[in-house]
Amino acid sequence: MTWLRTSRRRESDSLPSSNETTTTTTTTTNCLWVTGAAGTGKTAILQSIAETCASEGNLAATFFFSYRWAERDNYDRFVPTIAYQLAQKIESTREFITAAVLKDISIFNQDFQSQLEALVLHPLAQAREKDSQADHPRPPWPHVIIIDALDECQFNIKQQTIILEALHKALQSHRFPFRIIIASRPEKLIRTHFSGSGSKSTRRIHLDEDYDANSDIRLYLQSSFNAIRAKYHLDESWPSDADVQLLVRRASGQFIYASTALKYIDDPSQQPEEHLHHVLNIEADHQAPETHPLAPLDILYTSILNRCPDPTQSALTVQMISVLHSRLSAGSINHLLGYRPQDHARIFDGLHSLLHVPAHDNPDAFYNLHHKTLVDFLESTPTRAQHLFNSKKLVYSKIGAQYLKLCTRTATGEQ
Repeated sequence: MTWLRTSRRRESDSLPSSNETTTTTTTTTNCLWVTGAAGTGKTAILQSIAETCASEGNLAATFFFSYRWAERDNYDRFVPTIAYQLAQKIESTREFITAAVLKDISIFNQDFQSQLEALVLHPLAQAREKDSQADHPRPPWPHVIIIDALDECQFNIKQQTIILEALHKALQSHRFPFRIIIASRPEKLIRTHFSGSGSKSTRRIHLDEDYDANSDIRLYLQSSFNAIRAKYHLDESWPSDADVQLLVRRASGQFIYASTALKYIDDPSQQPEEHLHHVLNIEADHQAPETHPLAPLDILYTSILNRCPDPTQSALTVQMISVLHSRLSAGSINHLLGYRPQDHARIFDGLHSLLHVPAHDNPDAFYNLHHKTLVDFLESTPTRAQHLFNSKKLVYSKIGAQYLKLCTRTATGEQ
């Protein structure tokens, strides 16, 4: 955390004023790229860093991309969100960001670079100039910006490059006096940037190579089991050290395995001891080849789904929800798919560890998948997902068929 606690404020002392430009570049390390495979704990790490920075007054802004939500799988809201948070955290920027919006309300429909210039870079320069002329020294600005799951900016993946290049240019020109932490999977366009133009100014942490997660996973499991014991008044000896160690070994450095297992153990059925026994006694088999890095997680997903009354229907429903849930409420999805209360119970009662399941009679809540790896698994290959596999073509066909059925029911006055 030392790098984060070291403000770039000194660098900003010689920054250009609001009506000046600069072509000066440096090789200052002002960006940190945290990367690793799915489930290695990137989001958990960034959330922890964000909480620490916020408590210390260093957090300037955050943006968490997500494939789950249509408003967060692209960069349309990125700059306005960052600008809004800067206006909240840095008082002297507020009037200038507000003035930029009032001057041209169409700025929100303009390209990324134009938005960054008008809503962030120019107001920052104006605020810096104002602060420099103040009678009394202004408090230091918060200087950490956190961007999570950049790889989930998937609506148009070229937007990933646009974001990275624009931020790199701003940092190198000294007009953006922040340290940025970016987390993502090592996708091609992102790797290309950090091995090219962004290489000299970026630190990197590769969770697969540089980070032994086992001790942190063990600590996470122990802390969670303490909470579960207290919740259900279980014996202090539960679970045994050997049980915890087996879960750590099964996790193979993947936080998502530990997280999913814990959600299953502490699901609404209130049978933690039985569910832990089930997780510990899952046997690896042909359903998840051991050569795959997420094989233990595949086995866990398969086992949880297989305990549903209709595993294949539950798996298909999860895939349909992954397509629909960012646009439709849970009630609307239930209506589209024709799920009555008894259907809802049959399909979802065993899935609470894999996704957030609102009550059937809650019309406004949303389904929410806990992790993208579940859909990745179900849509992978018949060899990997076995009887739970459904191709994207089949999923969209099922949704289309249900829509036609809904139209027919509506036309004939059926409920």
